[in-house]
Amino acid sequence: MAGPILVILLFGIASNRETYAQSSSDVSTEPSLAMLSAELKAAFGPVRLHREEELEDRFTVPRLPHSDPGLLPRFFQIQRPRYDLSGDQILDNVANGIPTMYVASSADEKKIYKLYGFANPEQDFNRLVGDGRAQRILNSEEAESRGLLCGEVIYGLSSEWWIADASNAKLQAAKHYFDTNHPDAFQRSTKWWNSLKRNHVVLSISTTKMASGGFSLNLPVFWASVEIETTPQVRVYHIEVSENGTCHMDAKSTEVLK
Repeated sequence: MAGPILVILLFGIASNRETYAQSSSDVSTEPSLAMLSAELKAAFGPVRLHREEELEDRFTVPRLPHSDPGLLPRFFQIQRPRYDLSGDQILDNVANGIPTMYVASSADEKKIYKLYGFANPEQDFNRLVGDGRAQRILNSEEAESRGLLCGEVIYGLSSEWWIADASNAKLQAAKHYFDTNHPDAFQRSTKWWNSLKRNHVVLSISTTKMASGGFSLNLPVFWASVEIETTPQVRVYHIEVSENGTCHMDAKSTEVLK
């Protein structure tokens, strides 16, 4: 009997690894970070919640009246522990990595908000905004800061991929070709750049005020697969930032330049 039971348990763990990001994001089912950590451990093995204070700073609107920092939400990235402590010796952890995942909590860690890597991250981020002190996004600079934060923690658009301006796209392409061991990386990136159907206005991070209220962030991102041979792309995302600090992105509005 032990054999079949073990097979069933292993199958269940493997299934959790594949489907975890599609699980429910209902805050009420996760009353503490400790419980979330236990659930993540069951799905991925040992994990740690690495606090990202830089994200917390970016969530704060600087011009608002000062409040107790202890009341501000906390942001975490789910990571593999640096060291393996399972044996008699402390060893570097060489286990496979886990997908990029972010989570936030209230200051007392009683409310959990599951962000990128989980189901419904946009909904949970906007709930986080609504549960905190009132915010007011009044200008393009504040909207851009909030939109870029949302790009990372809601939509998984790492700042490493952002295209700050037109010339940066060519540098991103050269790095991609170097990383995939192409001996003529610079030549290939130049050829790709020259063939790209590009709009220099689109190939920059910019924020505009919308007639309907709120702001729209134009966020160009370099994209290329490292697993298969493919032509790099620039994907331009449009993130809406409301005046109260919530975010929304319509995937259908994404432009692909190639």
